[in-house]
Amino acid sequence: MTQLRTIYMVNPLDLVIQRKEILRYLKASKTTLETDALIDECLKDVYRVVSPRAVFFETDLELLDDDIIKFGFAEVKSHSLTINLKSCKRAYVFAATLGIELDRMIEKYSRFIQSKAAVCHAIGSALIESFCNYVNDTLVGDSKATRRFSPGYGDLSLDFSQLY
Repeated sequence: MTQLRTIYMVNPLDLVIQRKEILRYLKASKTTLETDALIDECLKDVYRVVSPRAVFFETDLELLDDDIIKFGFAEVKSHSLTINLKSCKRAYVFAATLGIELDRMIEKYSRFIQSKAAVCHAIGSALIESFCNYVNDTLVGDSKATRRFSPGYGDLSLDFSQLY
């Protein structure tokens, strides 16, 4: 069994998110004064409830034929991930969350104020990406690591996130 290590309680205010990322998740290219005010209000709400944390471990990996990657805990078939890991012998695997409170808040808003639910969801999406980048940068430091790769990228199934 691989030992999990944890990064706890990163201050969400230390995570950088750009307004353009929030707009991208909202599928909007420009805003109005009303939309900007809603985003600002939702940013306060989101930052009040999130508690970013991650678990991670380092594992050996082996690239097999037919685009199969053998990790210490599972085998995964993915051409895209094989290309990404072609020169690697080890990898960090991590899972990250902003905490259940954000999901609860979005669920509550989705019943009564759907616009707030959509904006909070977009902020959460931008924030979890920023947090994952933070975790990745923390883990790899100055090493010559490949880019971060997540289930849902390329042909790597979202089912991979449920393997461990």
